[in-house]
Amino acid sequence: MVQRLQIILTAFLFSLCVTALAQADPIRAASPADGSLVADGGEVTAYFAGSDAGFSSELFLSAPGTQGPFFPNHSTSIGDSISLGLFAPATPLIFRLHVLTTGDDFFTGPGSGNPDGLVHAVTSPWSPSASIPVSGVRIAFEDLLGGGDRDFNDFAFVVSGVHMNTAVTPEPASLLLLGTGAIGVGIRGRRRFLP
Repeated sequence: MVQRLQIILTAFLFSLCVTALAQADPIRAASPADGSLVADGGEVTAYFAGSDAGFSSELFLSAPGTQGPFFPNHSTSIGDSISLGLFAPATPLIFRLHVLTTGDDFFTGPGSGNPDGLVHAVTSPWSPSASIPVSGVRIAFEDLLGGGDRDFNDFAFVVSGVHMNTAVTPEPASLLLLGTGAIGVGIRGRRRFLP
């Protein structure tokens, strides 16, 4: 009975840790790449995919070089596109969302690139649709300093000619989650063999 209670308590504490980490860093769960993109080699094109934001914002390509602004979120139609030019294979691309209402800027990639230290853009694979008939990567921003409601629907666009960079170094929350799981497994295994 005591052993069963210990197992239940361990599982409960582990689930609390996972829940707390997921709430503290939901981007990690949504995209291991944290919105980091690299060019496939060739033309890169961006397509506006929508916005549910009350704030006004516009998009820039911040690196390499600077392009923009484009896609003002309240006056752009879904599917509108812009060619960003030709890029060599593996060229990192960083996009910046400029929130006109607040003056804040948020970048794709790890949270360290943003003023609040949080990830503000999630990425996911995109399959062709009626409104955006290309394959690519969908990027969706959260436009509030401090993480906002973390629904990542404030500004969305699709980029073709790129892929998600999965070689991004894990952030501390991910390492903590992995370490917590390993410790839990080790403690459980050790208890089995103790007299």
